[in-house]
Amino acid sequence: MTDRERKRYEAVWASNRGWLLQRPGSAGGSGSGDVSECVANVVVRDLWRRSRLPEDELAEVWELVDRGKQGMLTRPEFVVGMWLIDQRLRGRKLPHKVSDSLWGSANGLTVKKPKVRHT
Repeated sequence: MTDRERKRYEAVWASNRGWLLQRPGSAGGSGSGDVSECVANVVVRDLWRRSRLPEDELAEVWELVDRGKQGMLTRPEFVVGMWLIDQRLRGRKLPHKVSDSLWGSANGLTVKKPKVRHT
């Protein structure tokens, strides 16, 4: 995932995080992290449906990225999901598992391989 792609997906995440997750009268979190830093499943569903991918493929993307199994996605989970949808729209198949390098790039981390010198 490129920095440009990640920043675009993060902008979508930032404009939708916290929606429908805060209960009236609740002062703090539920002990499982700050829900204001997540996007609710119903919001994600609405956003991802705009891709017009089949529902079963969107469900498969959700299964690949929903590591917390709490009905909401964190920033990296949402970013990876958006990237997978874009890849699918470009005709690529969904992976069986999200690679560690993709999770790293969703967090803004890149691992550069040393160049091999041929002498």
